[in-house]
Amino acid sequence: MPAIAGLVGALLVMPLAALLWPRQRASGPVGAWILFMLTLWVLWTTAMLFDLLVAVRAEIALLGVLVAWRRKSAAGWLVAGLGIGLGILGKGPVILIYVLLAAVLAPWWMTEQRPASWLAWYGGTAAAILLGAAIGLSWALPAAAGGRRLAASASTDYFTGAVRAAGRLDRY
Repeated sequence: MPAIAGLVGALLVMPLAALLWPRQRASGPVGAWILFMLTLWVLWTTAMLFDLLVAVRAEIALLGVLVAWRRKSAAGWLVAGLGIGLGILGKGPVILIYVLLAAVLAPWWMTEQRPASWLAWYGGTAAAILLGAAIGLSWALPAAAGGRRLAASASTDYFTGAVRAAGRLDRY
């Protein structure tokens, strides 16, 4: 699984580069090859680390931000929201550090094709965050409810630190 995530992450560099530098056609394939050749990336793809999964999900979200910018498409914000949601499921709200920095600081890095309305841009950003939060909460709320039921059915032996389910674990 980590090797597949590493491959997907390296391949996502190609559309990201194509959207960032559309006049430089070779930037995508060259960027992917450079990433393949980085020793750190090769080592990450052989270890099961959450950071690699967060990197791939951040790439998905940033791809959505770039699609929303270049193509003026609401589908970009949906992809960004999906990437944020998957990132929240993977490692929590840390994904917002990567994605929000790019979206909020857009007036400084967009040198061409600026949005007609910054209000619409930040509205799309907020919609993507809300979609990501909804995806994260769709797992967190049922997990919290199930966790309370499991904790209520278990008793803790403080001497050994073991948790005993008293025969009620089979219902979950």
